Amino acid sequence: MNILITNISAFPSRSNNVTEFEYEVRLDDCEVETIKAKHTNESILKSLSHLYDVKKNGGINKIIALVSQKTLNDRDVRFDNCTAFEYFKNVASASLGFMPAFVEVKIETEEKKDRELHLVIDEICSNISNDDVVYIDAAGGKRTTTNVIQLVTNILEYKGIENPLTLYSDIQNNPKFITDTKAFEQLTDLADAFNEFMTSGKSNILQKCIRESKTSEQSLEQYDALVTAMCEFSDKIKLGKVDDLESTLMKLKYGIEQCSENKGDNVESVIVNQFLPIIKQKFFGESEDRRVDYIKLVEWCLENDLLQQALTIFTEKIPISIFEKKIVRCNGDINKVKQEYNDQGNASEWESDFLYRKLMNTTEVLGRDKALISEFCDCLKNKKKSTDKRINDILREVRGYDMNKVAKSKTEEILKEFCMEKGFRSEESMINSIFNNQRIVGQLLGLTPETKQNKDKKADSIADKFAFVEALKNGTIKAKGDFSFSDCCADVMYGYLYVKSVRNTVNHASSGEILNEEQKKVLSELGYDFTSYDFATVKKNISKALNTIKSVSVGKKSVLIKPIEREKVVFDKVESTEPIVGVKIVGKIDLSKFSKK
Repeated sequence: MNILITNISAFPSRSNNVTEFEYEVRLDDCEVETIKAKHTNESILKSLSHLYDVKKNGGINKIIALVSQKTLNDRDVRFDNCTAFEYFKNVASASLGFMPAFVEVKIETEEKKDRELHLVIDEICSNISNDDVVYIDAAGGKRTTTNVIQLVTNILEYKGIENPLTLYSDIQNNPKFITDTKAFEQLTDLADAFNEFMTSGKSNILQKCIRESKTSEQSLEQYDALVTAMCEFSDKIKLGKVDDLESTLMKLKYGIEQCSENKGDNVESVIVNQFLPIIKQKFFGESEDRRVDYIKLVEWCLENDLLQQALTIFTEKIPISIFEKKIVRCNGDINKVKQEYNDQGNASEWESDFLYRKLMNTTEVLGRDKALISEFCDCLKNKKKSTDKRINDILREVRGYDMNKVAKSKTEEILKEFCMEKGFRSEESMINSIFNNQRIVGQLLGLTPETKQNKDKKADSIADKFAFVEALKNGTIKAKGDFSFSDCCADVMYGYLYVKSVRNTVNHASSGEILNEEQKKVLSELGYDFTSYDFATVKKNISKALNTIKSVSVGKKSVLIKPIEREKVVFDKVESTEPIVGVKIVGKIDLSKFSKK
């Protein structure tokens, strides 16, 4: 059924002459080019009666008319002594060739007070079925009531009820014309679609808006590439699929840059270009390079309550930021480390996997540490001496260890506990076991800490990770292989473990991957809230973990005037040999001693 929702206008003031105006009809499928009418709603109804689609489907079958007390009761001799509502019904009968069904929806009480809007909206919607096609007359009546009709239009859209046209008559221009409001609605939808993308990552509406816009082929191609990248980002965010998120974000950034160069050849492109800097700032910050700012991306997720996505991106991608900010620093060739790791088939997520499984581990040995352990074991097995005095000292203690005497050194304490655990009966069996056990060799050399968790938990468990971070905190571990850790690293790692454990809890991981009460107590003392696992509390705790990383300063900026010699630079108390560009003031200069030339 074809339905018209119309907002009946009152007759013009009696002090004004009534004129029959001629309107241009600017509608694609209308069989007439002009319409004559002397009342506002009359122009719209006559235009509808000449639309091919309306006529093909039997005309306007029902009219839902919003009426005030004035339009129901005031008669006017200039309009055949009818009320505005009666006059409109007569026009409907004459224009359509039959009298459609009418539904009166009163917008005022009998005392001429505004009726409550929810009652008006409910009455309108109750007279519309799912199979109806609804046309809107947005030309007449009070402006506030017209806004109600527009709201009803949105409700109908969500319910899947078709609304082909919303018509408007412009009496102020010359020539006067009748047109649809789709252009304005499309611009509103476009603005809403951008807002939806920036607050949820969803891009379906935006894709539809841009591809339906009236823009040039060249501009459309650029915008289409941008929307394609947005859709790809949207899909990955919704699925929590972040393994190749960087390439998608780079496509998005490139699309923004390309479209920003487009000066715009219509209103749609102008609106798009107004939103591009906002999107860029949201996802990439002020950075002009090709780097993704994952800290900002997690912040965006938290701002828009995308908690699951925040957990995933933090867990999988924040390790990249930890390396970038030198919280964990590679003192060798990090590209070589990365390549070796990629050769093992972990190319896409090497930072997160390497940080969690290799570095945050009390038993794993890396790089130069492996060489030390290998040399120690070789000397121990073959009864050789080392060129390293420290290794020789430990070798001497191991070879001369007497388990029946009181331990007087750290080496002897480790050996005593090791022997009690294994129950060795001879020095030879003890040395063979040490030779085949990298963990105990690492402990003897001071490369891996001795922890209770090592005896009870496997290396990939949260317990072992906590033991590692505890060793960082108390200074037992300061470096690992070719990697060194900043003074703030322990606090950052505690935050990372919190987020990792929450993600494991949400994903129903094994109990070994979930925090126990003792570990929660440690984190509580650092300011993490464990009173509940509700949405707000978890969101607050993720923000705390993120802010700990954000607070790390990679170095102080200097005035860019001239280079000075290479010297030590402190990266949050981790020393390195990076060049600084700036000014070095060594004292006051007495200009009187210099020639004026």
